[in-house]
Amino acid sequence: MDRLLAGQALQAGGFLESPSGWMRLILQNDGDLVLRRVQLNKGISVSHSNGDPVTQLTMQIDGDLVASAATGTRHWHSGTDGNPGAFAILQDDGLFVIYDSTGSPLQDYGTVIDWDAPTIGYRDDRNYSYVETSERWKQQCEQLPCFDALKWPGYDSIHVETVISGQPAVIQLWHGWCQKFLAMQIMPGGFGAEVGIYRRVPGHVRPTSFPFLPPQWEQMVLQALKVLPDRDLWWPAPELNAELKFTIINPANNRILFDAGPETSYWLAKWMNETSYLAYLGGRSRLDEIVPDRYSLKYEVNGQVGEWLVPTWKPLLTARDSIAEFGRTVRRGVPNILSRLRPR
Repeated sequence: MDRLLAGQALQAGGFLESPSGWMRLILQNDGDLVLRRVQLNKGISVSHSNGDPVTQLTMQIDGDLVASAATGTRHWHSGTDGNPGAFAILQDDGLFVIYDSTGSPLQDYGTVIDWDAPTIGYRDDRNYSYVETSERWKQQCEQLPCFDALKWPGYDSIHVETVISGQPAVIQLWHGWCQKFLAMQIMPGGFGAEVGIYRRVPGHVRPTSFPFLPPQWEQMVLQALKVLPDRDLWWPAPELNAELKFTIINPANNRILFDAGPETSYWLAKWMNETSYLAYLGGRSRLDEIVPDRYSLKYEVNGQVGEWLVPTWKPLLTARDSIAEFGRTVRRGVPNILSRLRPR
């Protein structure tokens, strides 16, 4: 349900969901009304209850949206009374809007979200910045197959055969430093990891273009589609509704660098931006400084835990060495991937 019509109410613990399923308006059990982006499980408060026993949110017939206790005591309202027949909708653009009976907006809450951006950016409580693949990017990439050669120096990948919900599946993992296309900060990439859930689909129709991809990436995938047999390609499996998590661990001190999830998806990806990674290195002792592709990746799929352990790791003498490592990776670059694509 994405709306409250006149006379309808939302009970504590309930939520409205936008048509895309990407936004929720939640009346929490503590009485706070929160607008939340589902993928990040982070939101903004529309109203604070300050611990008051709010139990329902009602779209009154006079047009006022009211948060009240079971006793009828009002703790918050929108101030839109005097508009009989008004209704409230949680929209796909990220706004929760109260409209009058003619469809004219009276009040809105939230911020318009650019759903076409390929990533979502944010900072953690240490002030390190990250990007994750956005909902739209995941949706577009549902037509994109994966394969073992989809990696490059500094950003390694392996795949794991498994069974999910009774279905044979492939988990593909990536971790290390994934350079952003043309160093564009809105693009996926940085220091981090990915966990993807796929299935082999013999005879799957192979696309002939991926217009949403940067040209070099598109060329790489199309080349793979030309030369790889069905057994070496696997396709996104959002229908498996897998819950994904992962943690990146520094093997030098066995401490968590950052984690991602939980998220119900076929693909969980999160990267620390390069400037934040270098800031992290700058605060490490020399023995703790290691190159990006030498961290361990611990992952969970529907509660089943796996770990990608890197057997050896190279210490860095200074953060400056890590910059040089990044530079060498860029110079080797994406074109080298094409040379590894050979029919078996």
